[in-house]
Amino acid sequence: MERMYYINHKIFEKGDTCSALSFALKLRNQDQSITTITLLVPQRDNYSDFLEELGVSVKQCATHIIPNRWGVALQVHTVKTYNPGYIMEGNNSRELLISIGVPPKSLEAFLDKSKIKYWVIVPWLIGENEELLRINEAIDIKTGRAIMPNYRLDEKVKNAIEWLKSTSFPNEGFNHPNDKDRLKQMSNALSFYKIQIDKEAIIHYCINNGILYKSAYMIADYFSRAQGRKFATDKDIDYKFLGDMMNRSR
Repeated sequence: MERMYYINHKIFEKGDTCSALSFALKLRNQDQSITTITLLVPQRDNYSDFLEELGVSVKQCATHIIPNRWGVALQVHTVKTYNPGYIMEGNNSRELLISIGVPPKSLEAFLDKSKIKYWVIVPWLIGENEELLRINEAIDIKTGRAIMPNYRLDEKVKNAIEWLKSTSFPNEGFNHPNDKDRLKQMSNALSFYKIQIDKEAIIHYCINNGILYKSAYMIADYFSRAQGRKFATDKDIDYKFLGDMMNRSR
């Protein structure tokens, strides 16, 4: 993802889908790498709720392809049928995703899909999307202003993340048992030293420092969970060493 945009309405309003598509077409005219625009809804029952204002019928949605006059592939999917890909060498075509009324939790599976260059969030309720929008410094399509969150992440937490980056292959999902154990140990150490944990700030830091969304959410989850109950680890925890890693200069 290069940029996230959103419609700043407290609750979905008639005309929001048209506004989002109009904005997406303007963005596409500015960026010829965009060859596909996808309209994403939570489930099939939502086709008429969210797409009727575009003149798109439920029958058309069944094929997922919407004929149009704009010279762009326009498709419609539900969370279950949508399967975006990744950037492939020699293929520079990209996609613009318009998410309409999809809960943020359901969008997490698509955040690392590099084929999607731009996101436009059309919320059902703006309140349930605020964390996602803040983390991604989303831009209001009407005003052009980006959300500028005021995160103040403890340097010790940043150093803990950097240590995991250098030792434990987070973008491979901490798949090796030793990598997962280091994640648990550092999570416990942050709790041991009573370091304040801000999940949202951790995710924001991670995705802006080379860590994939899936791994960023995982790190934030482990750091947070250890505050309540420490993890069982395969190896004894050297709290002094981990404390030194938190306090080292970068």
